Amino acid sequence: MPSAADVAAWIGAAAWAPQIAGWVYRRFVTPLVRIIPEKRVSIGFTNYGAIFNLRVAISSDRLDAVLDQISVTLEHEGGDRHEFAWISLRETFSQIVDEQGGKQTVERDQPAIALKVSTALLSEKFVLFQEPSYHAARQPVFDRLLEAHNHLRTTSPAFQQETLKSKEFFDVIQFNQGRFWWQVGTYTVRFAIRSPNRAKLNSNTYKFTLLKADVDALRGNLEQLRVDMEDRVLAGSAGHTNRPVFWAWREPVLSALEPSA
Repeated sequence: MPSAADVAAWIGAAAWAPQIAGWVYRRFVTPLVRIIPEKRVSIGFTNYGAIFNLRVAISSDRLDAVLDQISVTLEHEGGDRHEFAWISLRETFSQIVDEQGGKQTVERDQPAIALKVSTALLSEKFVLFQEPSYHAARQPVFDRLLEAHNHLRTTSPAFQQETLKSKEFFDVIQFNQGRFWWQVGTYTVRFAIRSPNRAKLNSNTYKFTLLKADVDALRGNLEQLRVDMEDRVLAGSAGHTNRPVFWAWREPVLSALEPSA
């Protein structure tokens, strides 16, 4: 027959059982994250290179998830492939309607450092993606232009006009043209995440299509880039006024790609 000490030990062990079970669950069960994108994605090309922005709803099952990176791979039907990483997150707090019916949206941008996704609430964010390889390749080209500009500043009274005629300025313009890769056709979109608490992504693959009119409009941003660069060089010169820059954007429909049978 069990002694009183044995019974007390069993009762004590039973009291700890829920805590131990919870610890084991959190230790070995990983969060399951789902990314649900809006039906339209915002496509662009600016002085930040190729742009891929969209609003998403993110949910987590089993456990709360911590994400320290969301990335996107775009692959054209012809095989061209590009990697994007999140740069910033935009959150909408409220929308105010004035007496005339005009709407003002209160939003906040924050650097994309980390995001906690709760099992209790659906997280909605407008995520801005850029291509890291563009920035890495552009930096040395831009640094050479800045060096040439600073050198001409000390040697020529007309240093700004001389900068516009320099090889370094031409190289920046050529770089932008060479990094424009949007094409007519269908792109496959694949999301990926990185998580310090080992969250796994359970998400569909998506697709969108760009028409010739879309690509032509986006390519027109190369001229806007040239205008923007010229105005940066000429800033502060006598009689110069910056010209307005109008970026063209396209919003193709994003649809889920059915898995192969």
